[in-house]
Amino acid sequence: MDILSIKKFVLSELSGWKKLEIAWMIFCSFAIIILSLILKDNLLGIISALTSAWYALWAGKGKVSCYFFGIINSFCYGLISYQYQLFGEVMLNWGYYFPMMFVGLFFWKKHLNQHQEIYKTKLNIKGRLIL
Repeated sequence: MDILSIKKFVLSELSGWKKLEIAWMIFCSFAIIILSLILKDNLLGIISALTSAWYALWAGKGKVSCYFFGIINSFCYGLISYQYQLFGEVMLNWGYYFPMMFVGLFFWKKHLNQHQEIYKTKLNIKGRLIL
């Protein structure tokens, strides 16, 4: 991968964001940081919380780079869970979420449109009622 293709990928991942979405991401990030500092969380906890929020926001935008944040989050939250002996959470994050990030990345890349975003569909009314 050369510098030009990396630059193109980064620019495509940053495109398509509305001002309100950017403002929401900044607000969420600052809220996480401020609350983490007030609650005296450690750096690992802050990174885990931030990457969790960023994963959800970037996935909602249909950006494949959301998996980068998901991988970091699964690993960090697994470490936190291990420190507090929450072994079910460790197994869930390291045994399921972490590997599924790679599976999701593989399948996601197979369903990209020309803007390098995932095809998005909505449930019809019948599907919404069933759900």
